[in-house]
Amino acid sequence: MTARDVPRPQRADARANREALLCAARELLVERGLGVSFDEIAQRAAVGRATLYRHFADRDALLEALLERLVEQLESRAEKLPDDATGFEKLFRAAVRLQADNLPLAELLPPRDALPPGIEALRHRIEAVYRAPLARAQEAGAVRADLSPGDVRVLASMLSAVVRPAAREADRRRALRLVRLVLAPAPGEVVQLR
Repeated sequence: MTARDVPRPQRADARANREALLCAARELLVERGLGVSFDEIAQRAAVGRATLYRHFADRDALLEALLERLVEQLESRAEKLPDDATGFEKLFRAAVRLQADNLPLAELLPPRDALPPGIEALRHRIEAVYRAPLARAQEAGAVRADLSPGDVRVLASMLSAVVRPAAREADRRRALRLVRLVLAPAPGEVVQLR
């Protein structure tokens, strides 16, 4: 590795600009959805459009950075979970709260068969966060034995429509009841310890 290969640390003003852009993008996307323009984001962040493009070459790069922040928050919450069967439910509730407080994770994932590699890697990180807490809950018989971390990620994403503040309370309660039904062990299901 040569000196050219080692990334140089960003200057303080560049870090501040990137942070302002991510905050502005998050705010605007939460307020108005994915149709927000780069010009609006740059204006809200009080930087020029060229500065935005220096940090994020395209919409995928910006969405990847926003999704990475949400994944980091979920990972941080997972680190604080109890090491028992209750951790899974607490983590799932934390993921749903993150969706309610931020742009839903599902909407940051472009609806394509082939995701950009960075976003695909973040999707795998979300599933990795669920893996151990889900296994503990399954071993305790608290959730279905046939659920995979990918199933849980999709289930949390499906809730994005009803966790929004504008959603009707009755729909929110109904969705949470359905989640409990989906997660519950099947009648007569025997949990096999691994």
